[in-house]
Amino acid sequence: MTLHDRPITRRAVVAGASVAAAAAAVGCSSGGSEPNKQAAGAPKPVAQTKPAEVLGDGVPTPKGEMIADCKDIPVGSGKITSDGLLVTQPEESKYYAFHGECPHAGCAITQIIKDKITCTCHGSEFSLTGDVEKGPARKPLRPCQVVMANEKIFKQD
Repeated sequence: MTLHDRPITRRAVVAGASVAAAAAAVGCSSGGSEPNKQAAGAPKPVAQTKPAEVLGDGVPTPKGEMIADCKDIPVGSGKITSDGLLVTQPEESKYYAFHGECPHAGCAITQIIKDKITCTCHGSEFSLTGDVEKGPARKPLRPCQVVMANEKIFKQD
């Protein structure tokens, strides 16, 4: 007896459909092989960065490398330093600094236009506080600890 000699019963059709539905459900589950994908509507990771500690004027020069002069960092924007660090000033006297590497694919970030930090490799955009605003990056920029003293910004790490 061959497969074609045997009649297909209603029970066989229902059993086959059940197996196919179970396989489809397992294949579509969110526990797949891409752990970095975010579920739709899930909150984006937020940068764990703080503004530079302000030591003030007329204080001893802090330890660490001087990376920027405060007057060179525009309010509502930022600057890329000669060694590739990103220094921003989203609001008056609040300075942030980040390592200039995009968390998506490791490209060097080479552009800050107005209030957007942009990775020109794949188009990721970040706020002036390092948060992801547009992918493909899923993680915020890596912060660099800084302090501000005597109108200068010093790297602390």
